[in-house]
This record gives sequence, C-alpha cells and structure tokens, in this order.
Amino acid sequence: WKVEWAAKWPTKSVIIETAGKDHFTKNGSRTIACKISVDVFDYPTPYPSDGYKTGSGYEFFNVGGKKMSTSKGQGVGFAESVNFAPAKMLRFLLIRTRPNTIIDFDPYKANDIILLYERYDEAEKIYFDKLDKGEKENLRQKRIYELSHVGKIPDRIPPQVNLAHCAMLVQTFNDNKLILKSLRDTNHISNNINKTEKENIIERISFAKNWIEKYAPEEFRFKLHEKI
Repeated sequence: WKVEWAAKWPTKSVIIETAGKDHFTKNGSRTIACKISVDVFDYPTPYPSDGYKTGSGYEFFNVGGKKMSTSKGQGVGFAESVNFAPAKMLRFLLIRTRPNTIIDFDPYKANDIILLYERYDEAEKIYFDKLDKGEKENLRQKRIYELSHVGKIPDRIPPQVNLAHCAMLVQTFNDNKLILKSLRDTNHISNNINKTEKENIIERISFAKNWIEKYAPEEFRFKLHEKI
C-alpha cells in the first residue's frame, strides 16, 4: 500500500491529496510514501506534504461516536446517506466543519438529523439576508452555503419547512397535494411558489418520510386511525 500510494502520484499527476490523521502519524504510510516519491520516483510530494515533511491529515468522520471503517464495515454508506438528507446538505455538513475537527454524526439520532436541517436552513437565511449573525459569521455562513451547492443558486430564498413539521404531516396525510394544502393553510408556504420551489418542498417531504420510516425514534412516530 505504501509503495502503491507513492506510485499513484506521478502516474496520475497528483498535486494535492490529503487523508485521515492515522495515515499522517510519524513513520506511517504517508512518511514512507513521501520518501519513496522523492528518492525513487523523483516526484514532488502532493500538498499538504513537502518533500520528506508529511504535513497534517484531517480528523475522522465518526458515526455514533465510532470511527468510520471500510475494513470493519462500520459507518454509513453513500447509498444509505442519500436517504436521510439531500447531497447539498451532506456537503454542508462536511464543509462547515474545520478539517482538524472530528465530525460525529448519527442518522439514527433525532437531534443530529434535525439539527443538520435547521443549521442548513439558518445558513440559507443568512445567505439571503433574512438573518443577521454579525459580519464575520455572516461571511462564513454565506461562503459555506455557496460551497454546498452545485449549479445555480436560486435568486430568492426557497420556502423552508422544518423537518419535524414535515415528519408530522407525512404521517397525517397520505398525499403530497394535501400536505402542500396544509402548508399553505398554515402560511408555511405561499400560493405563488414556482416549480423549483415546489420541487424543493416535495423533496423535503420525501426525506421526512424516509426519516420517519427508517431512522426516527419511536417518539416521533404515530398513526392516525381512520375510524374511532
């Protein structure tokens, strides 16, 4: 592995490649790969390394307090992760956390999921100047929001509906049209939302349904009886 890592740098023209802090421990795989790269392949080591200096790796992504590990089959796979949050929100989770800070996230914990959605919505409000957290924090949140997106950012703030409220609605109504009507009746959304904004609301409704069915604790679940 140590030789393979070094060999990939010149063959793939790699100039930047980081990794978890375990690979950057003294005399670990990065240290040896750097020496092979310099002494054998005569190739400049990718950032954050510089010659024999390995630099620093990033912190771990923990799931439920335990380090993700492919060899142990521990963690959350990509195929599963897209069931509890949209891709832009997962990017937001990664980008808002400093590289030298552990991310500890558990989709089966209600607080972790709800807080992720709430913090994303808060950053969105700051980006569209609907919320003021002070100049320094406003700039930080706006940049995080920008980097979380791929493609064009909307011209106006999309309608926001709390995940917990969506979770309640998907268990109350069995049709998206009824859910949208309820949101209009309670002034959560206006009558003049455009097609894209409507799709965003339906997307969150869909994620709320997945969360209730697969991840949410029992206290968030209920069932309405059709008859008394």
